[in-house]
Amino acid sequence: MAEQTTEDTHKFLNRLAQGIYDKNGKNILALDVRGLSLMMDYVIICEGNVDRHTRAIAKHLIDIAQEVGVTPYKVDGMADGL
Repeated sequence: MAEQTTEDTHKFLNRLAQGIYDKNGKNILALDVRGLSLMMDYVIICEGNVDRHTRAIAKHLIDIAQEVGVTPYKVDGMADGL
């Protein structure tokens, strides 16, 4: 995503959180790690019911990110559902 404002970032994080909620994900948490990491600005954590469910959530988030031109640096939950 080219130069984004704080408002753009919040809208994107809310869109991701809504995507998790839409897929029945639970305990959604977005952590601001800008001061702690050089590789990422935010980490999003959530829970799913089973491995198949967490993979579906992860795939959905990748799709949402790609719609706005963002390529996730790392996505956990695709290979083993954890």
